[in-house]
Amino acid sequence: MDVIIASAIAKDDVREFERIQAGFEFKLLAAADSEQPRLPSRDWSDRRQMLSAEIEEVDAELRVTFQSMGYAALRQFAGRAARMLSNDGAIDVAFRFDSQGRSVAIVANSPLTRQAMINFRVLLE
Repeated sequence: MDVIIASAIAKDDVREFERIQAGFEFKLLAAADSEQPRLPSRDWSDRRQMLSAEIEEVDAELRVTFQSMGYAALRQFAGRAARMLSNDGAIDVAFRFDSQGRSVAIVANSPLTRQAMINFRVLLE
């Protein structure tokens, strides 16, 4: 019985590790009235609803404020180092979450970066 229980726990741990390694994906849907992507004007959540992002334009920067959503997410993010990576490689920014599961990543406010914001993910390190 102990072997069965230990095996089940180990399998659950592996699934959790794989889920975290896949990252937390943010993806914009195409706007019907524009060729260029429009960044969200309010909070934007990852596909699993564990992390929200709010984008603020400040001069030549885009400040992306991340916040964990809920207790389970807080336990996962608090105090952890992370990376914001775009699928096209234009964004690769390291940052760290504080004890409240909050962080700010700063990227250039350029057409290339705005295009990269269509599809990015946050990976925990």
